[in-house]
Amino acid sequence: MERRFAARRDQLLADAEVDPRIPRGVPARLECFLEPFVERLQRSEQGGHARSYVAGLVSELESKNVESIAYRHDREQEPLQQFIGQSPWDHRPWLAELARQVGRELGDPDGVLVIDPSAFPKKKGPVEVQAVWTLVQARIEGRASDVAEVLVVFRERQGDGAWKHDYLLSNAPLTTPVAEYARVFKAEHRIEECLQRAKGEAGLADYEVRTWRGWHHHQALALVATWFLTVEARRGKKMDAGVDGAAVAEADRGGVAAAVGNGAVGVHASHREPALTPD
Repeated sequence: MERRFAARRDQLLADAEVDPRIPRGVPARLECFLEPFVERLQRSEQGGHARSYVAGLVSELESKNVESIAYRHDREQEPLQQFIGQSPWDHRPWLAELARQVGRELGDPDGVLVIDPSAFPKKKGPVEVQAVWTLVQARIEGRASDVAEVLVVFRERQGDGAWKHDYLLSNAPLTTPVAEYARVFKAEHRIEECLQRAKGEAGLADYEVRTWRGWHHHQALALVATWFLTVEARRGKKMDAGVDGAAVAEADRGGVAAAVGNGAVGVHASHREPALTPD
């Protein structure tokens, strides 16, 4: 048992190791990254507040709210609070630009649109489901539909040992593999992982506002911050080894700290989800 634990520990530590070149140039990259978003604001001071707020969201602050971010940058809290809570800037162009970038970089012809709430914690580790399908004709207002549809039945074992059953209708082609039905059905598992990452690394759940406007502002900025961390993580994975890491890290530490408020920007490895293998 101890030997297996040690092997697993070493594997986790290896996965958590961050190439010291990754933080190099983070302030400059963050500045360039934010340009397409900031240019959608109407006033220059709003751009300054947005940059400060996102820099705080991607930092190592434990609580990423207005007060802690303002304190980190040694600024008055009220202007930043007003920018988040009361300023009438429109968050929707930010989300549109975010969707455009994510679609361009991660878009896939087999992508799935999932609407999933984040209010309740989920356990989700590997997800295993059993699935079967058959053709049916649904009845609407007492009349059978003209076209047969695929009825897919999923069975998933719960934590207490009981089985949960879900029944879904699909208009997918009859040649669709049952594994594809399972992939689409459990897509919210990956969505919840992304939301948890946004909460843990970019302060998505750290809002302290009293208006819907403030809530939308914080959510938009936190999602943009999450996307920046994702871009940085993907960049880190593409790096080659072989640089004197200690020397690079020491040389860059001061510049990074000064640019984002006397602290290093946190860069985290992406979550990994085991492959879905329905029975």
